[in-house]
Amino acid sequence: MNIKLFLILLFVGIQVNSQVFKSYEEALTRAGEVERLILMDKSSNSNLIDYRIQEFRNSGI
Repeated sequence: MNIKLFLILLFVGIQVNSQVFKSYEEALTRAGEVERLILMDKSSNSNLIDYRIQEFRNSGI
């Protein structure tokens, strides 16, 4: 009985960690993309930077 419970909890823990890691990885990807857009447009005016960031947010990547 205890071994079954342990295995179930272990499996659930692995699934939760997998989801957390996936969300964290996605957040880092989004942050990196926004940073890249800012650096790419650094020499341009700030309106273009704001437009690119808004465009990225709307894309749902």
